[in-house]
Amino acid sequence: MERFVHRPRLLSRIRTGPLGQYLDSFVDELSEQGYSRDVIGTKIRLIAGFATWLTSKRLTAEDVTEALIEKYLRQRTQSPKYVDRPTLKRLLQILQQKNIVPTQSGSSAPRTVLADEYACYLRQERALAPRSVAIYKSWATRFLAAQFGDGRIEFASLQPAEIIKFVRSQTTRIGQKACKLMTTALRSFLQFLKYRGYIGSDLTAAVPAVASWTMATIPKALPSAQVEQLLRACPRDTATGRRDYAIILLMARLGLRASEVALLTLDDIDWHIGCITVRGKGGQLAQLPLPVDVGDAIVDYIKNGRPRTEIRKMFLSAQAPIHGFACNRRISMLVGEALERAEIDSQRKGAHQLRHALASSMLQRGASLREIGEVLRHRDVQSTAIYAKVDLASLHEVAMPWPGGVQ
Repeated sequence: MERFVHRPRLLSRIRTGPLGQYLDSFVDELSEQGYSRDVIGTKIRLIAGFATWLTSKRLTAEDVTEALIEKYLRQRTQSPKYVDRPTLKRLLQILQQKNIVPTQSGSSAPRTVLADEYACYLRQERALAPRSVAIYKSWATRFLAAQFGDGRIEFASLQPAEIIKFVRSQTTRIGQKACKLMTTALRSFLQFLKYRGYIGSDLTAAVPAVASWTMATIPKALPSAQVEQLLRACPRDTATGRRDYAIILLMARLGLRASEVALLTLDDIDWHIGCITVRGKGGQLAQLPLPVDVGDAIVDYIKNGRPRTEIRKMFLSAQAPIHGFACNRRISMLVGEALERAEIDSQRKGAHQLRHALASSMLQRGASLREIGEVLRHRDVQSTAIYAKVDLASLHEVAMPWPGGVQ
């Protein structure tokens, strides 16, 4: 802590105060998370003020609770800043981890308890992947909240009409793919309720089917020229720009999904043989050759843009607290921001269109659907067959003449 507090009297007051012996752990954590010296100093002064208030109230570290923190923030003459409450709550968590104060266990709503039980069932008995468990649990929680709120769950009141009403209310807010996922998750949850004996009859048939036709859509892909324009728009003289450039280049050259980029670690690249290990759907591993330009972009980011930290995730947040990307949503947002920066008016704003762009570009250069499927790591040939619809030149050759002549 001496690195951040240079006033001897203040340092002595902090060390001898009720929180002094616990601050080193807190300061070390902030430093590891990449916070600047000024920010850490500000947080230390905040905690020093809180410690002085505890002393004036004849309280010790063992008395700290979330309610006490709120009381301090209300009574303090200085207006609370938006970082004050999270800082003090993190201090409380450290005290709980050290068993200085007991962990406060609030009473969970019945729907939360049931959703947790359902998630445990999906993990242990259905062996679903963690992301699938999170999505299914989310929809189960929404369904229970819509039916029962925070109150008691009356299973006897679950009727087909209520299930249909819930599905209809959601379909106006989400797209077709999300609708299909919602209905699948809802059927799974209703099967769980029947399996555990919470309901007497099987209600899965009450969940409406979402209309869907095979090969009904065309992949939304950026033209090759716009992909290059997108890459040029990344400012490679900044840490964030180097990171974004490396991420977008990975997806554009290798067709990686956003979730696969988020899961990459520093250990996934073998620089000796020039390959990268990718964790795909269902936890399947695949080794792909690492193009030179992609490797150069990653090296530039690691050397000149990546924060110095022990975190092994390859791509990290640009600002403290430093952490790896938790999910694919932030990767998609990153691509959307890059599209806006490049002034590209794209119908889709997410990351998946870069994967479609690679497939379309390969098709135009003469690659077969089988070769495209191998690059994209498709397990089902039908997943690749949809790209035949964007090969307009080949479709023109096999098109039948219009009856009656040219229209």
